[in-house]
Amino acid sequence: LISIQMEPTVENRKEKEMVKVSIEGVGIKAGVMIWISLLIYFILMKSSSLIESELAWAFNAVIIGAGLMLMYRYYRTKTQLTVDYLPGLTLGIITTVVSVLLFSLTVYFWLIRLDVAILELLKKNSLFMGGEAVTPFKVAASIVIEGGCTGLLISFMLMQYYKSGFRRKAGEELMEG
Repeated sequence: LISIQMEPTVENRKEKEMVKVSIEGVGIKAGVMIWISLLIYFILMKSSSLIESELAWAFNAVIIGAGLMLMYRYYRTKTQLTVDYLPGLTLGIITTVVSVLLFSLTVYFWLIRLDVAILELLKKNSLFMGGEAVTPFKVAASIVIEGGCTGLLISFMLMQYYKSGFRRKAGEELMEG
């Protein structure tokens, strides 16, 4: 009888596995993965001369959105399906802040140290507060504003979708009506 009580049940093992997954940990890891994706895309834009295109820069929103969606799906598989709205939104905010700040700092230092000539190309780009006085700081600030707003808006929209999905059990259909 004592040995039976000491052995963890399936439910206890699942609870221990769920405790290992934290919102902050998942958010930081997902933020770093999104940052790496944004960095790879930035290097591709630079090498293919799309760096001037506002449309190419706007594709960053797609990368952030896809990263957030994958992050929510991952979090859902590693935890219980019932995740409250506020913790889910917090997860999106942490992920957005980490990815956008890392990317803006990377671009800032890239423009200061590696490629000052890009600033001349960005003068025509309205996303970076165009005009004659385009600086690395303005570019980084624009990335923080645009990326932050994009990530927060996408997180808010995804939580509207996932808040009902998180409450369902795997394979369970949502009842209409």
